[in-house]
Amino acid sequence: MSFKEKLFEGKYNYLQDGKIYTQENFTVLKEDKIQGGYTYNAEVLTRVRTGEFLKVFIEADFAHNFDPLVYKIRRNLGDKESLEVIHINQKEKIYTYTFTGEDGKHQFERVVNGKPHIASPCFLLSTVMINSKKLDPVHRTTYSVITSNNIWKYQGPFIEKEVTFELQDLEQIPLQIGDKDLKATHCKIVYTDEKGILKDHHDDIFMSKYNFIPYKAVFSNGLEIEVESLRNFEQHRTRF
Repeated sequence: MSFKEKLFEGKYNYLQDGKIYTQENFTVLKEDKIQGGYTYNAEVLTRVRTGEFLKVFIEADFAHNFDPLVYKIRRNLGDKESLEVIHINQKEKIYTYTFTGEDGKHQFERVVNGKPHIASPCFLLSTVMINSKKLDPVHRTTYSVITSNNIWKYQGPFIEKEVTFELQDLEQIPLQIGDKDLKATHCKIVYTDEKGILKDHHDDIFMSKYNFIPYKAVFSNGLEIEVESLRNFEQHRTRF
């Protein structure tokens, strides 16, 4: 029987016009065995206009090679609650999706080719797919992701989309966040229209060397997300 050991824990701040409006706490665990899998946990807290807190809890399990296995997304706002669960059978390529919300429980299965990851409402998991498919140093790298429009009520089955990263530097670059001097891998997230033509805007994302856990993102709409703390339990429990 194996147990899970903590690899990393930390916190992000979401900023709009320089003001924090959302915070995210996270941990990354690993099974203590040969070819042990990973578990990513994140909790996102946002105060809404009514003064209540929107709480989103995300748990994702991966195989040792970062193939996705299970995603769970739970949302709470006052007396509202919903739960999304995706179980992935990597051998049969079957994605089983279950949504439970205000209008009851909905479930369906779909065979999905390839190994798409799941888009989730947390910053921690926004770059996890790079661990299973490395960035191309010369060309853009495209990843397949699954997302849905289901929040409180069921709107329909999940949707397959693509996200494209463009590596900006072969080596890590200096990155300063607050009083911390870091080293990060810099990528642009580029977007195309329905005809595949490159759009005139992009987002910047900066990633750590630790399982490509992101440090910071700068979005074209003025939103920024940046790490406040990242504790690495693999390296003598040091904190940057």
